Amino acid sequence: LEIFLPSLADGAVIGLAAKSYKKEKVEGGFILALYNFFPIFTLHEIFVFSGWSIFVTACSIILRYASGLQIPLLIVATLLWIISASLKFLASFAEEGVVIQKMGVFEAAGRSMKLTASYLGHVVFLTILMLIIGLRILINALAVVLLPLILLGLGILLTWFVSVTITAIILTIVGIILVL
Repeated sequence: LEIFLPSLADGAVIGLAAKSYKKEKVEGGFILALYNFFPIFTLHEIFVFSGWSIFVTACSIILRYASGLQIPLLIVATLLWIISASLKFLASFAEEGVVIQKMGVFEAAGRSMKLTASYLGHVVFLTILMLIIGLRILINALAVVLLPLILLGLGILLTWFVSVTITAIILTIVGIILVL
């Protein structure tokens, strides 16, 4: 499922989004997923070495089994990862070309690379913007998780030294301050 489901989902979502944009009836997602599965799966597998988990796995295998050749093989693996990740970044719009415009896999990847390179400043700006938004979401999620944990720990600690009433008053004040 982990191998095939993302390609099926991408094919369905891109196809249904194109139907919605064309004001067509939004249905037949499963058929679109099956129809677009192989081209999208091919695109995913062309850039398989760009994944962080694959890179870490390859490096750990090199460190474990390639005695004597570890440093050169780690350099080769790192270069392959950097090149693959860069090409995957440039081919960001290839899936849409395959699904919507019915291009071939390599033609769509080539056109995507030209498009991304032409608007590289805008793409980098949007990438940085998405990273900042993701960081903000992470900070908010940590706040939602950490604030109650801080209050719980402080409450447990204070009940050892002061009465429950004074602990409740202190926790209320600290909780309001932390939320603000």
